[in-house]
Parts: sequence; structure tokens; C-alpha cells
Amino acid sequence: MLNFVPKEFLLVAGLLAVPTAAGLAQNPDISRISRNDPRLIRLQDYFAERKCPLHRLAADFLAAADENNLDWRLLPSLSMVETGGGKGTRNNNLFGWNCGRTSFRSGKESIHVVAAKLSQSRLYKGKDTDGILRTYNSNPRYGERIKAVMQTIGSPDLTAVALPRHSPPIATAAISPIITQCMMRWLLVVPFSSSCLICSSRLSNI
Repeated sequence: MLNFVPKEFLLVAGLLAVPTAAGLAQNPDISRISRNDPRLIRLQDYFAERKCPLHRLAADFLAAADENNLDWRLLPSLSMVETGGGKGTRNNNLFGWNCGRTSFRSGKESIHVVAAKLSQSRLYKGKDTDGILRTYNSNPRYGERIKAVMQTIGSPDLTAVALPRHSPPIATAAISPIITQCMMRWLLVVPFSSSCLICSSRLSNI
């Protein structure tokens, strides 16, 4: 006797066959990220200012970066360039991983799996940020674009004590004139479309 399989079943099976993340990375404990971590406050504000949904996953970005010894700004910058900070995400793939063909069960999984890949996989293991970007996308302008976004997010060593979000304005007299002028220019520019001449730090459009 022949066994007939309903067409509806075949259609569902085809949809389920979309490539998924091969194996789950061990999710780092985000509770280790202090609420007063200046990187966390900066990243939450950065995404919120741009109305990106990823502000809720800021702690996951940091935990994944710390666990895999990555620059804490790398994954957020990749997400900004690839999916507009999560606005254009398909199948929870925040980074366009595998040319956008890979599906993840959540944005959180996407962050931790891709972080582990960039740190531990054969293609990326042992490479610094520049090496990771050259492997991720061989176009030199792509790496420049990502690093420009990284600069807008903050310093690689953002370890200063975080101030309360509603603290009084900082007295600019205590800050050197050059730094003060640069900070004020940065606060006034349109995101990703200007440059700070004093710091010689170009910010390119995403």
C-alpha cells in the first residue's frame, strides 16, 4: 500500500527546513553586568536615542562580548549596519549572519551564537577586531563603516564611574576646552552623518 503525505504537511516541513543556528551557545549570565556599568548605560541610551528595539538586549551584548573577549561595541555596530539596530531583522538574525539565511529563535540567541562564532570558530579564532571584520566582509569600506559606528557608541575602554542618568549638568570648567568643544559638537550632530574635526574622527552614514 502506498503512503500518501498531505501537501499541507510537505509545505510545513519545507518552512521548518529554513537554516537555523547550528547548536546553541552557552548564554553568559547577564546578571554579572552591573546596572551601573557605564557601557550598559551608554548602549541602552544609544539604542533608545535611535528608537531601536535592541535597547532591551544591551546587557546581552555586553555579556556576550565579555564572555568571548570581543570589543563591546562590535556586535551592536554590526547590528546597526546590518539590520538598523533590529528594525529590519528577519528570523531574529540581527547581524545578517550567513548572508541572512540563518534563523535564530530569538534576538538573544542571535547575539550569543554569533559572539561565540566570532571568537571560537575556525575562521575567526585568534583574530583582533580588524581581522574579524575582514573575514566578516572582505570589502575594506565595510570595516571602515563598522568602526565609524563603533566610535559613535563610545570608547573601547569605557571604565569611568557612571553618573546617574538625571544628575546635574557637569561643570565644563573642569574639562579641558578641546574636550568640551568636541563633546558639544558631538551632541549637536545628526547621528552617523557628521564629523568631529578636533578628534579627526569621521562618522559615516550607515
